[in-house]
Amino acid sequence: LLPILMETSLEYIKHNRVRLKEGSQKQVIEIFKEFFESIKGTVKGLKGYAILENIENDKETVVLTFWENREDMENYYSKDNKILSDLVDKVKPMFEQMPERSDYKIALFEVD
Repeated sequence: LLPILMETSLEYIKHNRVRLKEGSQKQVIEIFKEFFESIKGTVKGLKGYAILENIENDKETVVLTFWENREDMENYYSKDNKILSDLVDKVKPMFEQMPERSDYKIALFEVD
């Protein structure tokens, strides 16, 4: 499911924790899948993504985006990114609260 990203110069991860309204998880995940498919290969520095469903809480979804460098990640998540803000506007009615975002620098990442 998750492509192996170790061949690239992957350094940063943006963690997006989304709290959803009851019964909207499947629809939001489909919208996210379509979105990422539509931008694949077009966003500078974006190396991949993962969409995670919380097993014990269907009102929570986590989206991880994997980045080559911090500058590209910050540019993508800026207020000026119309592509991202259009996505947020589309799914906002299904949010219980706006996403919580955190930045991480990879210390170790290994997939067998």
